[in-house]
Amino acid sequence: MSMKSLLAVCGLFLALVAAPAFADTIGFANQGLLAGTGTGGVSALSTVNGLSFNGTPVINIAVGLIVFSTGSFLGDLASEAEFTDGALAIQLDAFPAAIFASDFSGTWSHVSGDMFELLGTFSGNFEGLRFQGVTTQLFAIDFADGQSCFRDLNGTTTITTVPEPGTLMLLGTGLLGMGGAIRRKLLMATK
Repeated sequence: MSMKSLLAVCGLFLALVAAPAFADTIGFANQGLLAGTGTGGVSALSTVNGLSFNGTPVINIAVGLIVFSTGSFLGDLASEAEFTDGALAIQLDAFPAAIFASDFSGTWSHVSGDMFELLGTFSGNFEGLRFQGVTTQLFAIDFADGQSCFRDLNGTTTITTVPEPGTLMLLGTGLLGMGGAIRRKLLMATK
């Protein structure tokens, strides 16, 4: 193995080991209620009944609420649509402050029969940490007599912390320094 290949493998290993420390993922499972107006958007109030950290389940009981509104809704409830200017909040029982994002946007699509899917993205700040997230909500709608009846909301919401640029710069500088130290050590060993 050449010196450059060895350095590349060492750098990749260091990056893979360090990356999880800077991007934690929290997952929320939910069930609840959904309401819609067709023109003014769709709102949901749902119970958080599961919590995971980096993909590992931690809690499987009711621990809070997810509330969201799609805001501007462009399209047809019965088929496909897009939404923008929505808001999403996660309020956990153990924390007084809610995780809140006011830039919730995404798509609404008909899956099959009376089943629909809402897929939305959002980002924000919470307790000094930047985050980004995605939510997938599945639900049923019955269209009868000109009315829409929403039921059976089930979904998952995942939030990932986003490292600050300064943190990424420190990580990069540290990796370069370690790479240089390894290179120097390997050069000395080959002389």
